[in-house]
Amino acid sequence: MRSFSLMVALMVCAATSTADSFGPQLPLTPNNSGEDLPAISVSATGLTAIWNAGATVASRVPWQQAMSESSILTVGVAHRDGAAASIGDESLVTWVENDWIYALPIGSDGHAIGERKLIQVVDARHTSRLAVGASRSEYLVVWQQLSSVLATTLDPHGNTITWQAWLAPGTWRRDVEKIAVASDGTDFLVVWEASTDEPWINPCGIGCASSDREIRSVVVGADGNPQPGTEIQLATNAGMPDVVWTGTDYLVLWTSLPNGGLGGRHVSATGTPSAVQSFTTTSDWAPAVAQDAGGVDVAYARLRPDMQTELRAMRINPDGSRSDLSSEPLALGVSARQFALASRGSRVALAYTGFGRINVRYLEVSVAPTRMRAIRH
Repeated sequence: MRSFSLMVALMVCAATSTADSFGPQLPLTPNNSGEDLPAISVSATGLTAIWNAGATVASRVPWQQAMSESSILTVGVAHRDGAAASIGDESLVTWVENDWIYALPIGSDGHAIGERKLIQVVDARHTSRLAVGASRSEYLVVWQQLSSVLATTLDPHGNTITWQAWLAPGTWRRDVEKIAVASDGTDFLVVWEASTDEPWINPCGIGCASSDREIRSVVVGADGNPQPGTEIQLATNAGMPDVVWTGTDYLVLWTSLPNGGLGGRHVSATGTPSAVQSFTTTSDWAPAVAQDAGGVDVAYARLRPDMQTELRAMRINPDGSRSDLSSEPLALGVSARQFALASRGSRVALAYTGFGRINVRYLEVSVAPTRMRAIRH
């Protein structure tokens, strides 16, 4: 009996432990000219990225390679926020600049599908953040306008399906900052933070102007409209949310305020939340999350006692345990909005700003055999 118990324990350990770690640093942008605000997406064969370089630039590179010198898009205006998502081997990059939100679809050959498309006219002062998520058949582009959250749905080639839907009117003078969106393949969960801090003036970085921030969510249907009765408050004294579909439910992570640390909740496909969980209690900030074949990966910025920041990454395993994806910091001097995480299947990419350029690290996930996972009873 003791021998059998030991064998089961070893099998369970084999199924949940991981030796996965990110590979070497590769350049994602071609030069050191102050690139920042990276946003990335992993398609079936490559990595799509959009970033600022004194202009809005987007490009695509085959998996596990450094970025080439050529770009898909170069617009001579820096953007306030950008986002990327993929359906199959096609992708969409979106960005907000001046009074406009643009989108550019990218085909499986790595080239743009047509020209960039104007999808919304917005308030230049009070629309500073956006996000994009992908279901199996469409994209949901979400942005904020003062306290409100709005969205547009696009087909894989960037054509408008639903022109504009008001997802949440919000509360006057509780303005929206960070937005995130994920899909279960059909519907979406949109997550955002709201505060009285006027985020276009006092955005969060390593720290926020105040702890008067709340995290909210709403389920959005395939038609691009919010599902009645699904908007809820997920947390108070919290900011910088991100969300991912785990295969069975959504996992929303955020930064606990005022001192940092990562918290979160699982949310069902219909919008029902589980209990709040605490994932770290140190001074950790701005989680970026992605689902891989082994669990949920989380990249975050840690503020050390010497006031230096470092980029860290961990995995939340299916059994709820956590493991580091690197024994050492992956980068130094990284703050909120200066790194991005994306995945597809067993492939994970982490992009980040360092010394004036954007770099990328890749991870190939080792998946435990299915027969081992079955030993849980």
